[in-house]
Amino acid sequence: MNEQVKLPGLVATRFYAAAMIVLFHVIGLAQIETPDLLSFIPAHFGTGVPLFYIVSAFALCVGYSDKLSSRDELSFFFHRRFFRIAPLFYVMMAVYFVFLYIRFGKITEPEMIASSLFFVFNIIPGHVSGFVWASWSIGVEMLFYAIFPLIMLAVTNTGRAFVFVLISCFIMTMWRQSFVGAPPEMVAFENYALAANIHFFATGVFCYFLWRSAAGRRQEPVLGIAAIAASLIGAVLLVRFANAILAGYGLPALDIVRAVVLGAFVLGMALNPIRLAVNRATIGMGETSYSLYLWHPLLISLLLSAGVYEAIEARAPNVMSSFLLCGLATFIALIPTAFLSYHTIERWGARMSRRRRPAAAR
Repeated sequence: MNEQVKLPGLVATRFYAAAMIVLFHVIGLAQIETPDLLSFIPAHFGTGVPLFYIVSAFALCVGYSDKLSSRDELSFFFHRRFFRIAPLFYVMMAVYFVFLYIRFGKITEPEMIASSLFFVFNIIPGHVSGFVWASWSIGVEMLFYAIFPLIMLAVTNTGRAFVFVLISCFIMTMWRQSFVGAPPEMVAFENYALAANIHFFATGVFCYFLWRSAAGRRQEPVLGIAAIAASLIGAVLLVRFANAILAGYGLPALDIVRAVVLGAFVLGMALNPIRLAVNRATIGMGETSYSLYLWHPLLISLLLSAGVYEAIEARAPNVMSSFLLCGLATFIALIPTAFLSYHTIERWGARMSRRRRPAAAR
Protein backbone atom coordinates (compact mmCIF):
# COMPACT_ATOMS: atom_id res chain seq x y z
CA MET A 1 0.00 0.00 0.00
CA ASN A 2 1.16 3.60 -0.45
CA GLU A 3 0.24 7.07 0.67
CA GLN A 4 -1.42 7.90 -2.66
CA VAL A 5 -4.37 5.64 -1.78
CA LYS A 6 -7.38 7.84 -1.05
CA LEU A 7 -10.19 6.64 1.16
CA PRO A 8 -12.92 9.30 1.24
CA GLY A 9 -14.83 7.38 3.90
CA LEU A 10 -11.97 7.90 6.35
CA VAL A 11 -11.78 11.62 5.58
CA ALA A 12 -15.51 12.07 6.13
CA THR A 13 -15.29 10.08 9.37
CA ARG A 14 -12.80 12.61 10.66
CA PHE A 15 -15.49 15.26 10.30
CA TYR A 16 -18.01 13.14 12.17
CA ALA A 17 -15.49 12.64 14.96
CA ALA A 18 -14.83 16.39 15.14
CA ALA A 19 -18.57 17.18 15.13
CA MET A 20 -19.13 14.76 18.01
CA ILE A 21 -16.45 16.47 20.08
CA VAL A 22 -17.76 19.95 19.28
CA LEU A 23 -21.28 19.07 20.44
CA PHE A 24 -19.86 17.34 23.50
CA HIS A 25 -17.97 20.51 24.47
CA VAL A 26 -20.84 22.87 23.62
CA ILE A 27 -22.77 21.08 26.36
CA GLY A 28 -19.85 20.78 28.76
CA LEU A 29 -18.20 24.20 28.38
CA ALA A 30 -21.31 26.31 27.80
CA GLN A 31 -23.54 24.28 30.14
CA ILE A 32 -26.27 24.01 27.53
CA GLU A 33 -29.31 22.09 28.68
CA THR A 34 -29.71 18.87 26.71
CA PRO A 35 -33.11 17.43 25.77
CA ASP A 36 -33.80 13.97 27.15
CA LEU A 37 -33.97 12.55 23.63
CA LEU A 38 -30.32 13.59 23.07
CA SER A 39 -28.96 12.66 26.48
CA PHE A 40 -26.54 10.25 24.77
CA ILE A 41 -24.56 13.24 23.43
CA PRO A 42 -23.01 14.37 26.74
CA ALA A 43 -22.69 10.73 27.80
CA HIS A 44 -21.00 9.31 24.71
CA PHE A 45 -19.90 11.94 22.16
CA GLY A 46 -16.56 12.28 23.93
CA THR A 47 -15.71 9.07 22.06
CA GLY A 48 -15.10 11.27 19.05
CA VAL A 49 -11.48 11.41 20.24
CA PRO A 50 -11.03 7.60 20.19
CA LEU A 51 -12.70 7.63 16.77
CA PHE A 52 -9.98 10.04 15.64
CA TYR A 53 -7.35 7.65 16.99
CA ILE A 54 -8.74 4.68 15.09
CA VAL A 55 -8.95 6.64 11.84
CA SER A 56 -5.45 8.02 12.37
CA ALA A 57 -3.89 4.59 12.88
CA PHE A 58 -5.78 3.18 9.89
CA ALA A 59 -4.69 6.05 7.65
CA LEU A 60 -1.07 5.81 8.76
CA CYS A 61 -1.06 2.12 7.87
CA VAL A 62 -2.50 2.92 4.44
CA GLY A 63 0.19 5.50 3.84
CA TYR A 64 3.25 3.85 5.35
CA SER A 65 2.81 0.09 5.57
CA ASP A 66 5.87 -1.52 3.96
CA LYS A 67 7.42 1.93 3.48
CA LEU A 68 9.42 2.49 6.68
CA SER A 69 12.39 0.22 6.04
CA SER A 70 15.17 2.75 5.43
CA ARG A 71 16.64 5.76 7.20
CA ASP A 72 15.34 8.11 4.49
CA GLU A 73 11.83 6.73 4.77
CA LEU A 74 11.84 7.03 8.56
CA SER A 75 13.17 10.57 8.32
CA PHE A 76 10.45 11.47 5.83
CA PHE A 77 7.77 9.92 8.05
CA PHE A 78 8.76 11.90 11.15
CA HIS A 79 9.32 15.07 9.13
CA ARG A 80 5.88 14.80 7.59
CA ARG A 81 4.13 13.97 10.88
CA PHE A 82 5.80 16.94 12.56
CA PHE A 83 4.67 19.39 9.90
CA ARG A 84 1.20 17.86 9.91
CA ILE A 85 0.74 18.75 13.58
CA ALA A 86 3.22 21.42 14.65
CA PRO A 87 2.44 24.52 12.52
CA LEU A 88 -1.19 24.89 13.57
CA PHE A 89 -0.43 23.75 17.12
CA TYR A 90 2.28 26.39 17.52
CA VAL A 91 -0.10 29.05 16.22
CA MET A 92 -2.68 27.90 18.79
CA MET A 93 -0.02 28.10 21.52
CA ALA A 94 0.51 31.77 20.68
CA VAL A 95 -3.23 32.40 20.50
CA TYR A 96 -3.88 30.78 23.88
CA PHE A 97 -0.95 32.54 25.51
CA VAL A 98 -2.61 35.86 24.65
CA PHE A 99 -6.18 34.66 25.27
CA LEU A 100 -5.49 33.24 28.72
CA TYR A 101 -3.80 36.47 29.77
CA ILE A 102 -6.54 38.76 28.44
CA ARG A 103 -9.47 36.59 29.55
CA PHE A 104 -8.21 35.30 32.90
CA GLY A 105 -5.10 37.35 33.66
CA LYS A 106 -3.02 34.16 33.56
CA ILE A 107 0.57 34.08 32.34
CA THR A 108 1.46 30.60 31.09
CA GLU A 109 4.50 29.17 32.88
CA PRO A 110 7.69 28.67 30.85
CA GLU A 111 7.76 24.96 31.79
CA MET A 112 4.26 24.47 30.35
CA ILE A 113 5.27 26.27 27.17
CA ALA A 114 8.39 24.11 26.83
CA SER A 115 6.55 20.83 27.38
CA SER A 116 3.97 21.80 24.75
CA LEU A 117 6.63 23.06 22.34
CA PHE A 118 8.37 19.67 22.38
CA PHE A 119 5.13 17.63 22.63
CA VAL A 120 6.13 15.93 25.86
CA PHE A 121 3.39 17.40 28.06
CA ASN A 122 1.42 14.18 27.86
CA ILE A 123 4.00 12.29 29.94
CA ILE A 124 4.32 14.94 32.67
CA PRO A 125 1.76 14.90 35.51
CA GLY A 126 0.40 18.41 35.89
CA HIS A 127 1.15 19.20 32.26
CA VAL A 128 -0.83 16.39 30.67
CA SER A 129 -3.76 18.57 29.57
CA GLY A 130 -1.49 21.17 27.99
CA PHE A 131 -2.37 24.85 28.04
CA VAL A 132 -3.94 24.75 24.58
CA TRP A 133 -7.44 23.60 25.39
CA ALA A 134 -8.25 20.03 24.31
CA SER A 135 -4.63 19.51 23.27
CA TRP A 136 -4.14 16.42 25.44
CA SER A 137 -5.16 14.24 22.50
CA ILE A 138 -2.47 15.85 20.34
CA GLY A 139 0.10 14.73 22.90
CA VAL A 140 -1.24 11.18 22.70
CA GLU A 141 -1.17 11.30 18.90
CA MET A 142 2.45 12.48 18.80
CA LEU A 143 3.55 9.70 21.15
CA PHE A 144 1.84 7.17 18.89
CA TYR A 145 3.70 8.62 15.90
CA ALA A 146 6.95 8.03 17.79
CA ILE A 147 6.31 4.29 18.17
CA PHE A 148 4.43 3.70 14.91
CA PRO A 149 7.48 2.55 12.88
CA LEU A 150 8.19 -0.11 15.53
CA ILE A 151 4.58 -1.26 15.35
CA MET A 152 4.81 -1.58 11.57
CA LEU A 153 8.00 -3.60 11.97
CA ALA A 154 6.26 -6.12 14.24
CA VAL A 155 2.68 -6.08 12.91
CA THR A 156 2.73 -7.36 9.33
CA ASN A 157 -0.53 -9.29 8.92
CA THR A 158 -4.04 -9.68 10.29
CA GLY A 159 -3.07 -12.29 12.87
CA ARG A 160 -0.31 -10.17 14.33
CA ALA A 161 -2.62 -7.15 14.30
CA PHE A 162 -5.15 -9.08 16.38
CA VAL A 163 -2.42 -10.03 18.85
CA PHE A 164 -1.47 -6.34 19.00
CA VAL A 165 -5.09 -5.54 19.91
CA LEU A 166 -5.05 -8.11 22.71
CA ILE A 167 -1.73 -6.84 24.08
CA SER A 168 -2.97 -3.26 23.90
CA CYS A 169 -6.17 -4.11 25.77
CA PHE A 170 -4.04 -5.77 28.45
CA ILE A 171 -1.77 -2.71 28.70
CA MET A 172 -4.78 -0.40 28.97
CA THR A 173 -6.41 -2.55 31.64
CA MET A 174 -3.25 -2.81 33.73
CA TRP A 175 -2.64 0.92 33.39
CA ARG A 176 -6.12 1.79 34.64
CA GLN A 177 -5.95 -0.78 37.44
CA SER A 178 -2.68 0.73 38.66
CA PHE A 179 -4.47 4.05 39.29
CA VAL A 180 -7.30 2.66 41.41
CA GLY A 181 -7.29 4.70 44.60
CA ALA A 182 -4.89 7.28 43.17
CA PRO A 183 -5.33 10.92 44.25
CA PRO A 184 -7.71 13.07 42.16
CA GLU A 185 -4.89 15.11 40.63
CA MET A 186 -3.65 11.93 38.91
CA VAL A 187 -6.97 11.15 37.22
CA ALA A 188 -6.19 13.32 34.20
CA PHE A 189 -2.75 11.75 33.91
CA GLU A 190 -4.39 8.32 33.89
CA ASN A 191 -7.05 9.16 31.30
CA TYR A 192 -4.89 11.24 28.98
CA ALA A 193 -1.95 8.86 28.68
CA LEU A 194 -1.09 6.84 25.59
CA ALA A 195 -1.34 3.65 27.67
CA ALA A 196 -5.02 4.40 28.37
CA ASN A 197 -5.74 4.83 24.66
CA ILE A 198 -3.33 2.45 22.92
CA HIS A 199 -6.10 -0.10 22.25
CA PHE A 200 -7.91 2.42 20.03
CA PHE A 201 -4.83 2.84 17.85
CA ALA A 202 -4.40 -0.95 17.80
CA THR A 203 -8.00 -1.27 16.65
CA GLY A 204 -7.23 1.06 13.75
CA VAL A 205 -4.22 -1.06 12.76
CA PHE A 206 -6.32 -4.24 12.93
CA CYS A 207 -9.08 -2.64 10.83
CA TYR A 208 -6.49 -1.70 8.23
CA PHE A 209 -5.40 -5.31 7.78
CA LEU A 210 -9.04 -6.43 7.61
CA TRP A 211 -9.65 -3.80 4.95
CA ARG A 212 -6.57 -4.87 2.99
CA SER A 213 -7.82 -8.45 3.00
CA ALA A 214 -11.28 -7.44 1.76
CA ALA A 215 -10.39 -4.61 -0.64
CA GLY A 216 -10.96 -5.43 -4.28
CA ARG A 217 -13.17 -8.44 -3.62
CA ARG A 218 -16.65 -8.70 -5.06
CA GLN A 219 -18.12 -8.81 -1.55
CA GLU A 220 -16.42 -5.58 -0.49
CA PRO A 221 -19.54 -3.31 -0.64
CA VAL A 222 -21.66 -5.87 1.23
CA LEU A 223 -18.99 -6.27 3.90
CA GLY A 224 -18.85 -2.50 4.25
CA ILE A 225 -22.58 -2.17 4.75
CA ALA A 226 -22.56 -5.07 7.21
CA ALA A 227 -19.77 -3.45 9.24
CA ILE A 228 -21.57 -0.09 9.35
CA ALA A 229 -24.85 -1.77 10.31
CA ALA A 230 -23.12 -3.75 13.05
CA SER A 231 -21.49 -0.59 14.39
CA LEU A 232 -24.80 1.31 14.49
CA ILE A 233 -26.52 -1.57 16.27
CA GLY A 234 -23.56 -1.79 18.62
CA ALA A 235 -23.76 1.96 19.30
CA VAL A 236 -27.43 1.68 20.27
CA LEU A 237 -26.68 -1.24 22.57
CA LEU A 238 -23.71 0.61 24.02
CA VAL A 239 -25.85 3.63 24.86
CA ARG A 240 -28.45 1.35 26.40
CA PHE A 241 -26.09 -0.81 28.48
CA ALA A 242 -23.05 1.43 29.07
CA ASN A 243 -23.87 1.99 32.72
CA ALA A 244 -24.37 -1.72 33.30
CA ILE A 245 -21.02 -2.53 31.67
CA LEU A 246 -19.30 0.18 33.68
CA ALA A 247 -20.85 -0.94 36.95
CA GLY A 248 -20.28 -4.65 36.34
CA TYR A 249 -16.90 -4.75 34.66
CA GLY A 250 -15.35 -1.30 34.97
CA LEU A 251 -14.00 1.30 32.57
CA PRO A 252 -11.55 -1.02 30.75
CA ALA A 253 -14.42 -3.24 29.57
CA LEU A 254 -16.42 -0.21 28.45
CA ASP A 255 -13.43 1.11 26.52
CA ILE A 256 -12.95 -2.23 24.77
CA VAL A 257 -16.60 -2.28 23.69
CA ARG A 258 -16.23 1.28 22.40
CA ALA A 259 -13.17 0.27 20.38
CA VAL A 260 -15.10 -2.60 18.75
CA VAL A 261 -18.08 -0.38 17.86
CA LEU A 262 -15.97 2.49 16.52
CA GLY A 263 -13.63 0.14 14.67
CA ALA A 264 -16.53 -1.53 12.87
CA PHE A 265 -17.77 1.88 11.74
CA VAL A 266 -14.34 2.94 10.43
CA LEU A 267 -13.89 -0.37 8.60
CA GLY A 268 -17.34 -0.07 7.03
CA MET A 269 -16.69 3.51 5.89
CA ALA A 270 -13.42 2.41 4.30
CA LEU A 271 -14.99 -0.54 2.49
CA ASN A 272 -18.18 1.15 1.36
CA PRO A 273 -18.36 4.94 1.76
CA ILE A 274 -22.12 5.49 1.56
CA ARG A 275 -22.86 8.54 -0.57
CA LEU A 276 -25.37 9.94 1.91
CA ALA A 277 -22.63 10.12 4.55
CA VAL A 278 -19.59 10.61 2.31
CA ASN A 279 -19.95 13.54 -0.06
CA ARG A 280 -18.17 16.73 -1.05
CA ALA A 281 -19.37 18.56 2.04
CA THR A 282 -18.35 15.94 4.61
CA ILE A 283 -15.06 15.22 2.83
CA GLY A 284 -14.26 18.94 2.68
CA MET A 285 -14.99 19.39 6.36
CA GLY A 286 -13.09 16.20 7.14
CA GLU A 287 -10.01 17.75 5.56
CA THR A 288 -10.32 20.61 8.06
CA SER A 289 -11.00 18.36 11.07
CA TYR A 290 -7.71 19.21 12.79
CA SER A 291 -8.54 22.91 12.64
CA LEU A 292 -12.10 22.20 13.71
CA TYR A 293 -10.76 20.37 16.73
CA LEU A 294 -8.17 22.90 17.87
CA TRP A 295 -10.29 26.03 17.33
CA HIS A 296 -13.59 24.86 18.78
CA PRO A 297 -12.97 25.27 22.56
CA LEU A 298 -11.77 28.84 22.06
CA LEU A 299 -14.75 29.78 19.88
CA ILE A 300 -17.19 28.18 22.32
CA SER A 301 -15.63 30.24 25.10
CA LEU A 302 -15.89 33.44 23.04
CA LEU A 303 -19.52 32.78 22.13
CA LEU A 304 -20.26 32.06 25.77
CA SER A 305 -18.62 35.26 27.00
CA ALA A 306 -20.43 37.23 24.29
CA GLY A 307 -23.77 35.96 25.62
CA VAL A 308 -24.73 34.16 22.41
CA TYR A 309 -25.80 30.93 24.08
CA GLU A 310 -27.65 32.77 26.84
CA ALA A 311 -29.57 34.83 24.29
CA ILE A 312 -30.54 31.72 22.32
CA GLU A 313 -31.72 29.88 25.41
CA ALA A 314 -33.77 32.89 26.53
CA ARG A 315 -35.60 33.13 23.20
CA ALA A 316 -35.94 29.49 22.16
CA PRO A 317 -39.43 28.01 22.64
CA ASN A 318 -38.15 24.71 24.08
CA VAL A 319 -35.05 22.79 25.13
CA MET A 320 -34.68 20.95 21.82
CA SER A 321 -34.75 24.08 19.67
CA SER A 322 -32.40 25.82 22.12
CA PHE A 323 -29.87 23.01 21.88
CA LEU A 324 -30.07 22.82 18.07
CA LEU A 325 -29.69 26.58 17.66
CA CYS A 326 -26.72 26.69 20.06
CA GLY A 327 -25.06 23.91 18.08
CA LEU A 328 -25.83 25.68 14.80
CA ALA A 329 -24.39 28.97 16.08
CA THR A 330 -21.22 27.18 17.10
CA PHE A 331 -20.71 25.59 13.69
CA ILE A 332 -21.53 28.86 11.90
CA ALA A 333 -18.61 30.45 13.74
CA LEU A 334 -16.35 27.41 13.62
CA ILE A 335 -16.52 26.16 10.03
CA PRO A 336 -15.27 29.37 8.32
CA THR A 337 -12.52 29.68 10.95
CA ALA A 338 -11.45 26.08 10.34
CA PHE A 339 -11.44 26.49 6.55
CA LEU A 340 -9.32 29.63 6.79
CA SER A 341 -6.96 27.89 9.22
CA TYR A 342 -6.70 24.83 6.99
CA HIS A 343 -6.01 26.71 3.76
CA THR A 344 -3.38 28.98 5.31
CA ILE A 345 -1.61 27.17 8.13
CA GLU A 346 -2.25 23.46 7.54
CA ARG A 347 -1.65 23.50 3.81
CA TRP A 348 1.59 25.42 4.32
CA GLY A 349 2.63 22.68 6.72
CA ALA A 350 1.70 20.06 4.12
CA ARG A 351 3.91 21.75 1.54
CA MET A 352 6.80 21.87 3.98
CA SER A 353 6.30 18.22 4.87
CA ARG A 354 6.92 17.07 1.30
CA ARG A 355 10.32 18.70 0.96
CA ARG A 356 12.21 15.71 2.34
CA ARG A 357 10.45 13.03 0.32
CA PRO A 358 12.82 10.08 -0.26
CA ALA A 359 14.18 9.73 -3.78
CA ALA A 360 12.43 6.37 -4.24
CA ALA A 361 9.08 7.92 -3.34
CA ARG A 362 9.66 10.84 -5.68
